[in-house]
Amino acid sequence: MSKLGKLAVLICGEVRTWSRASEYIFKHADNLSDDVEYYFVSWDVSNRESVVESDIINEFTKYNKKLISYRLVKQIDWQHSSYYYQSYLSKLAGIMKRRYEIDNNIVYDQVIEIRPDLLIKQGNSNAVKLNNFECLLYIENNGTVEFPGATDLYYQSNSFGNDVMSNRFYYQKSKILDHIREYKHWMLPLHNHQILADYLFARRLKIIDINRPETEMVIRPNFPEGNLDNYDTNELAKFDKEFKISIRRN
Repeated sequence: MSKLGKLAVLICGEVRTWSRASEYIFKHADNLSDDVEYYFVSWDVSNRESVVESDIINEFTKYNKKLISYRLVKQIDWQHSSYYYQSYLSKLAGIMKRRYEIDNNIVYDQVIEIRPDLLIKQGNSNAVKLNNFECLLYIENNGTVEFPGATDLYYQSNSFGNDVMSNRFYYQKSKILDHIREYKHWMLPLHNHQILADYLFARRLKIIDINRPETEMVIRPNFPEGNLDNYDTNELAKFDKEFKISIRRN
């Protein structure tokens, strides 16, 4: 399997189940590159509980991974879409990545952005090196729209492509949804996955669509103990569904 060269992994989102997901994220990155550096940006609150620096750092110390920079920030005001929150953290991570490149006179060969609560199952780690204006991510195509939604769990690009992707925070559509009744590419209502896909379309990024349903899944608090690689994806999907139902009821 080919390696991706110098790899930056930007971890952006609520801490949530980071303590469990970290093991799988680190294994995945190690399969893709022998030279991996990490950046972490999160809110100072997760599930209504305060987050402290050790909640982030301890996992990097435990697995002896290279954490270049991290930030805990206060949550921004409520917006129309979770796209807006995630893109805010992505922008901060992108700034840290770019600043480190400039200060050290380097450019990462590839950059991956993921969430802290992501399960990446082993055995599906195909190394695909991307060029300028290319972005690898999983596309949701339910056949109901011309351009499908894009998941916000995992995407990869080169360093230049990540600079483009991290600027999606400034994409205005998510801020003015209440005032739009019809748009160039979409009919309302829009959700965060469609806004992300529309940003990719607007920026003319070439989407490398890799269907990885066995690879990407959010680890929920009700997931079983032990090695999650031993569980079938369909089994875990049931726990995921049960968790979402319980959240909605509450």
